[in-house]
Amino acid sequence: MNVKVKERNYKTILTYGNDYFIIKGINCEVMKKIRESIKTVGICMVACALVAQCNVTKVFADDFEISKMADEETVVGSSNVVERKTEDSKEVNGDDSIKMAKATKVGKVVNKVTDIKKVKKVIRVNQKINLNSVKCLKSKKMKNLKFNFKKNGLISVSKNGVVKANKVGVAIINVKEDGAVIAKVNIEVKESYKEEQLRLLSSIIFCEANTESYAGKKAVGIVVMNRMASSAYPSSMKAVVYQRGQFVPAHTGFLDRAYKMYDNGSIPKDCVKAAKDVLSGSRSVIIKGKEKSMKGYLFFSRYVPNKKLQIGAHQFK
Repeated sequence: MNVKVKERNYKTILTYGNDYFIIKGINCEVMKKIRESIKTVGICMVACALVAQCNVTKVFADDFEISKMADEETVVGSSNVVERKTEDSKEVNGDDSIKMAKATKVGKVVNKVTDIKKVKKVIRVNQKINLNSVKCLKSKKMKNLKFNFKKNGLISVSKNGVVKANKVGVAIINVKEDGAVIAKVNIEVKESYKEEQLRLLSSIIFCEANTESYAGKKAVGIVVMNRMASSAYPSSMKAVVYQRGQFVPAHTGFLDRAYKMYDNGSIPKDCVKAAKDVLSGSRSVIIKGKEKSMKGYLFFSRYVPNKKLQIGAHQFK
């Protein structure tokens, strides 16, 4: 009989007469070995080898229809075996007892296949996690694993299994070992800030720089965030903005009016966008087509002694 191979997405269906085997992780080298050995050792012995090398998840036999195998849920994560009928007239090396013993061996090996582990992790934009921290992967050497995921800029994954979140969304990482998926890690990326922080920063940007360009608006937000990171200022955004003698709108009632505009959706969208960019980690502005870093800038006003940067009506240093 001839050996036939049919590709169904990431699964391979090996057929030999009326025997069907679904195989994961098969490659050309293994397929060559199958073709060379199939007529001498028989389908059952080949199946045993495939179980060890390719992580067979389920064995189908005899008159089981191929159309039923196309259902992904029927195959993935299953360790059950559909027993093959022993009335088959084919002989393996001329001895039915050998055939039956080998078929039993296939069943035992297949039952050892472990279900694919599913894990969910939640991280924020610009944060990193190591997949080695995932419980089912702790005993694995990261360099021996492969990480497959949709490369749409949502996340990045290093060869050592370090995941960095780049933007909000959901990504799925298929972790492979020896060509077989051993875990699916669902990564949910959330914003790196809280809603109250966005509300406060958008509002103070509106109060201080509503008539300024987008770069001018963003620069005000950067100064707020730089102060939070400086040991010379409070560490919380609210404390920075409400610090005595610093942001005047916080003490005149103007900031309270800006809050109401934010809450009813009437605050300018570019004020909100500038706040989001800054809260997501951006510390630079674009001026005349060139990017200017504002890391370490702590002051802005209409006049700042020894200014380093002028954007619209504001000076910064």
